[in-house]
Parts: sequence; C-alpha cells; structure tokens
Amino acid sequence: MTQFFANQSIRRLFFGLMVVVVGLANLAASAQDQTYDTLPMAEKYVLPDTEEPVIDPDDPNQKAKPRSDAYRKVENLRRQDKTAALEALKAGKVAEAATYLTDFLFPEMTQQNEQVLSDLGKLRDEFNRFVIATSGASRKSFIETVCFPTLKTIAEGNYHPSARLNAILIIGSLNDVDTSTGIAPTPNAECVKYLLGLTEKADAAEFLLVGAFTGLHRVAEIESIQRRIEQGDLDRMFKMALATVQNKGPGQDKLSAEVSYWLKRRSAQILGSLKNKGQNNETSTALMAIVADKNVKDLLRIDAMEALKEVGIDKANAESLIDTLIAFAAEQLESEAVGIRRRVEEYVTVGLLLDDTYIIDSKSFEPGNNSKTGGDKPGAGTGGGAEGGDEENQNKGSTKGERKPGFDLPNHALNTIRRKAKAYLYQFHRTFSEESLTKELAAADKDRVRKALRIIERALKDTDIGLVDLGKKPDAKTPYEEELKTNSVSDLMYERFMAASTEMKALKRKIEDPADTK
Repeated sequence: MTQFFANQSIRRLFFGLMVVVVGLANLAASAQDQTYDTLPMAEKYVLPDTEEPVIDPDDPNQKAKPRSDAYRKVENLRRQDKTAALEALKAGKVAEAATYLTDFLFPEMTQQNEQVLSDLGKLRDEFNRFVIATSGASRKSFIETVCFPTLKTIAEGNYHPSARLNAILIIGSLNDVDTSTGIAPTPNAECVKYLLGLTEKADAAEFLLVGAFTGLHRVAEIESIQRRIEQGDLDRMFKMALATVQNKGPGQDKLSAEVSYWLKRRSAQILGSLKNKGQNNETSTALMAIVADKNVKDLLRIDAMEALKEVGIDKANAESLIDTLIAFAAEQLESEAVGIRRRVEEYVTVGLLLDDTYIIDSKSFEPGNNSKTGGDKPGAGTGGGAEGGDEENQNKGSTKGERKPGFDLPNHALNTIRRKAKAYLYQFHRTFSEESLTKELAAADKDRVRKALRIIERALKDTDIGLVDLGKKPDAKTPYEEELKTNSVSDLMYERFMAASTEMKALKRKIEDPADTK
C-alpha cells in the first residue's frame, strides 16, 4: 500500500506542492501590511524574547546572543507538555492531550511573524505526530472534537492567508484509519464534505481552492484502491471535477489563468481515479477534447490522456481517440526536436553577446575578419556547423566526404532534454499499450497502434544518443558511434526526433474529403 502511494503520487504531488509553496510565499508577501487575527496562546507558552539572534556567517568572531533563563524555561515547558500530550493520546485520553493543541500548537499556526510563516510545513509535521499517536475510536474523536473544529475556524476566519491555507491542507490529510494498519487509509467523512463544500462556492478564495483540490485528489486516489467514501460524496466530487475540466466550475471564469489551469490538472487526475464514465460517456468526451486541443498546455493534455486510460473509451470514439493520440505524440516529438535547435541557438547567441565569439569555431565577429564563418552567420546558429564558412576549413581534420561536427550542447542541457523527452515518451508508451483504449479497435487500427508503439520505443532509445556505457568492452561499438563521427549529439537527436514525428504523422487515418468528387 505504501509503495502504491510512493509510485503513483510523487509525480503529481511534486507539482502540487510546488504550487502550494509558491502560493504561500506570494500570500505572505501580499499580506505583510494587513492586520489579521491570531488564536490566543496560553501565557505560559509565550516566549519572553521572540527576537532571533542575527548571525553573520561571514564573521567567524561573532557570537550568538545567549538565550535567557526565562526563554529556555518556556522552551523546556513546551517540550515537556508535547511529550505528555503524545503519551496521553497513545493511552486514548483525548481530552488531556487537547489542551496542548488548543493552548499552543493551533495558536502557533496563526502567528504572523516571518519565522512561523516559513515553518508552517514543520508545524504540519509536528501536528501529524499527534494524529499518528491515536488509533481506533479515539482517533476519530480526536479529529472531530479537537482538530477539525479549530482548523475550520482558522480556514474561515480573518487569519493570515498562509495560516488559512495551512489549515485546509491539514483538513485534507486527516484519516480515521491510516496506512499503518496495512490497508488503504480512510479519510474523515466530515473533512471530505467540508472540502467539497469549498469547491462548490463561487466566491471561494483561490488559495483555499488549491488546498481543497489537493485534499480531494488524495481522497480520489484512495478511492481508486478501495471503497472508502460515501456514494453521495463521490457523486459530488465527480460533478465538481468534470465541471472544472469543462471550464464550468463555480466561479471558474473569475479565477486567474494559472490557478484555473492547476485546478483542471487536478480534476483530470481525479476523474481518472474515480473511473466514472458519466452520462453518455461525457467524461471521455471532455478528456478527449483536452487531449486534442493544441492550445492546452502539454502537462494538462498528458493528465487527460492518462485519465482516459482509467476511464476507458467507447467503440464509437475509439478510432478518433487513436488519431488524436497519434497526432499528439507527433506534435510532442516535433516540439522536442525544435526545442533542441532553439537551445543550440540560445547558446550560440549568448556566446556572441558575452565575448563576441562564435562558439563553434572561436572566431570573432569583427569588421575585416576574413573568415566566412566569422564574417557571415555561424553554422551553429541552426545547430549544425556545416553551413557558413569555406569548405576547406570545414573539412580540415576530417576524412573526405565527412563534415565537421557542429556545436554541441553542454551535458547538463542535453540531460535536461533527455529527461523531459523520456518522461513524455514513457507516458505515450503506457497509453498506447493500454488495452482499455485498444480493445474496441478494428484490426487495421490495432496495427496502427502497434506501429506507433515501435516508433515511440525507438525514440525512447534515441534519447540515449551521446551517453557513454562505462561497462562496455573497449572494442565494443555503441549504436550511434558511426553517426556521431559526422554529427553532433544535438544534430543527431534532432534528426531522429523529427523523423519519428514524420513517421507518426503518416499513421493517421486517410479520411476521404466529402467535397472531393473526382
């Protein structure tokens, strides 16, 4: 079970958490000059000196300001009471543990000083220790009588936006039964209903929607393993996710483009987890429209493509879907190739701007320079190196008939291209291999899918162009060794991706034009 979440969620959670982190930073910056409420903290937990000592790392002689006895006394008291509260929860004594949270931990989450705002993630981790310490009936009681009411108060009140978002993220993580039991966790029903209610409000703050969708996405992934959610809540979640990918969510037209895009990605992922086809295959129709739309960002199209694998496709749309996926794969391969050329041009341009030198041959761009390569435009400007310059200089040091390899991107740039291409191609390979998308196809269309798979598999191998196998025998040859004698890695990778794109485009069905009467 733990492995499932490690494998399936990391890719999506990384993106989501980055959005949340950026959101927290923006919220903190925009809220600096505003006044917000804070939950009252018990006086015994208030530090007498909240000013952190400023240490200059470049001054080895500077000493940290020593803490006062009163400061250390409060710190010790906090640690002792936290330990006592955790022990009380382990013994099922919810009321005894609640005091520490309501007197210190929850109020600490609402403080507005910079140190607390930057440590909200650590405070969530600390809070999670209390949840983990409970089990059975005491955990449900702890969540519903101690945690949820206070977190709801913070989320809805006039507290710092970062504190409100933090409260929503915690609400979305609360389980009555956790993975430590060896089975799928059981999200708390009250928390799920609360998150759904937020997504149904047309005037909900954007940062609260981000938090709510993050929690509901987690709930949907759990539901994909084992039924844990009430049917009524599942229906609400499906309706919300479908409306969002269709740009029909409550108040969605008033959201910023970035948040709307992020919510649509989450919604596509939720639809895939729920596997609900909807009425008249409306889910598949909505997801296919996203995959086919060239104006939609690639990551959202990939999410929709993955969701389609889970939802399935009806026979009437099977052929159309395969054409859509083939076109998308061809576009992506071409985009990767164009991206390689663009990166080469950027590096050459930087070389010209910084030191007035063409990277490819180190010749300066100066009036009176006799080099055609130096006096005209660099061949590397198109990633090649064969264009421009005289033939004698180009072929110097090469055997007859071979051209001098052009400028190549540095390894870190090539590795970035490789990782990105591998990630996309892997998703296409998984999709074209999915039986639920191909079982309704006619024999000819299944053959197209098999050919598409071969093209993608070859392109995946081509992402390794230029990599050195340190374990090979000294006299062993790599698949690209001969070609790399006359091509740079960048050029060869460009050519292979463009060729794969052309082959993929040729797999599209030949649809006869009804207007053609000849």
